[in-house]
Amino acid sequence: MSQFESHDMPFTCKTLDDFLEEYGEELGREADRAMQPLHIPSRDGVDDLVQLGVSLYPGQKHVVAATVKVLHRQDYVNIVAEQGTGKTFIAAAVAHNHACSFKAQRWHGKNPEEAAVAKGKVGRFFPDYRALVMCPGHLPRKWARFIARILPDAKITVIESYKDVIRLDPTAKPEGPEWFIVGKDRAKLSSGWRGAYNLVRLPDR
Repeated sequence: MSQFESHDMPFTCKTLDDFLEEYGEELGREADRAMQPLHIPSRDGVDDLVQLGVSLYPGQKHVVAATVKVLHRQDYVNIVAEQGTGKTFIAAAVAHNHACSFKAQRWHGKNPEEAAVAKGKVGRFFPDYRALVMCPGHLPRKWARFIARILPDAKITVIESYKDVIRLDPTAKPEGPEWFIVGKDRAKLSSGWRGAYNLVRLPDR
């Protein structure tokens, strides 16, 4: 039990419901003041999103646009939604649009027609980038089929072993969208190193 001063009168708070009933409106105003959203669907449009092979629903488009804005400010973001809301589709669209947005920034001030293509307003535009998907162990093939459906020109590699990684050329630049998909359990297993526990080190002479 706690006491708070409210309107020059002591207020006894016994439960959280009591607290919210008394101070909820004030807390809401403070939250609105302190936490300004980056994207408001009623205010911000989604016309700059690059079209994929499958159309997003209006609500999904706003989630993608908002998430890309967050990634312009920091290196990570969490998308939390119930099953069936299209989190896989949203995540793939975020990765592609995030790459496109950086490409469009590099075209800023150049030929207007080329810049329009870079922004996804004309035709289909595929920047050069690499995306890594780490998903549950039963989903890599499903992810691969999904990416092939929405990005037909993407190069897709499902990583089954560390040998698949060794074969990759770390000096090569991506040519178009390149997607690498690995199961989270597979990512924790196997290694390119061999244990040295059976080797005996002789004393130095």
